[in-house]
Amino acid sequence: MSAFAKRTSRTYAMPERSDRLDFYIRDQTLRSAITEPHKHDYFQIQINLGGDTKQQIDDVTRPFPTGSVAFIAPHWLHMIPHPEHSRFIVINFALDFLGLDVDAVDGRIDLGSIPVIRFPELAPFRFQDEMDFRLTGSDLVEVERIVHLMMEIDSARGFGATSRLRGYLLQLIGLVCARYADPLLRLAALSERAVSRKQSRGYDEKNTRNTLVLVNNGSKRKFVEDSCRREECRRTRKENGEIHAPRGSEYLLQCCDNIKRHSAFFCSGLRAKGERRYLH
Repeated sequence: MSAFAKRTSRTYAMPERSDRLDFYIRDQTLRSAITEPHKHDYFQIQINLGGDTKQQIDDVTRPFPTGSVAFIAPHWLHMIPHPEHSRFIVINFALDFLGLDVDAVDGRIDLGSIPVIRFPELAPFRFQDEMDFRLTGSDLVEVERIVHLMMEIDSARGFGATSRLRGYLLQLIGLVCARYADPLLRLAALSERAVSRKQSRGYDEKNTRNTLVLVNNGSKRKFVEDSCRREECRRTRKENGEIHAPRGSEYLLQCCDNIKRHSAFFCSGLRAKGERRYLH
C-alpha cells in the first residue's frame, strides 16, 4: 500500500460540499477545490475542461488531461490537484438520485457485486482505478453542452427539474459508457470470472468441511462415529510407522479434524456411555 493510501483522510457528507442533498453541479468558480486526499459519502463526477493534471485513487495514480472525466465512487480515497487557471466541472449526487434498484448497507454499495450489464451507469465508477476516460471532438462538445444545461436547470429548480437533471446525468454517463464499451465490458468479464472462481473454491471448501450437513438425519450419528473411528485408526497407524500420509492428504486430515470438532458431542457422549445401539 502506498503512502497516499495510508494517509488519514476526512470523509465529506453531501451537505458539506453541496448546496442540495440530492444533486449539485458547479464549476471551478463557486467553491475552492479540496487539496488533500479525502473521501465522500456520495458519487462524484469531475470533468476537466482545461488544465492537464493527474488524479490519485487509493494507491493508483492516473493521468487527468483536458477532456478527461473522473468517476469517483463513495468512500473512495482520492485527490485531483487542479493547476492554476484550470477549468473543470464537479457533479455530486446521492445514490438514490439515479433511481437504481441496488442494495445498499448503511448507504454503501458493493460495486464489485453489481453486474454492469444490468447497471451500466455504475461501470465507470467501478473501474475508474483501472482505466482512463477521455473525450475529444464532438463528444467533449456534447458533454460541455450537457453540463451547462444542468447548471442552468439546477440554479432555479422548478417542477420537473429533478427529472430533467437525472436524464442529462444519465445521458452524460451513457455517452462515456458507449465510447468505452469494449474495455468496460472486458474488465467486467474478467472481474466476474475471478469472482466466480473464488465463489467456486469457497463452495468446495465449505462443502468439504461441512460434509456433516449433507448427511440425512437418519444416518448422521453413524456417519460421524464411522468417520471418527476411521480417522483414529489412520492416525494410530501413521504414528506406528505403518503408513505414511502424503502431503496431498494434509487437507483431508484437517477436514477430518473439523468433522471431529463438530461431532464431539455425539462421539464423546456415545463412547463414554457405551450406547452404540443408538447408532443403528
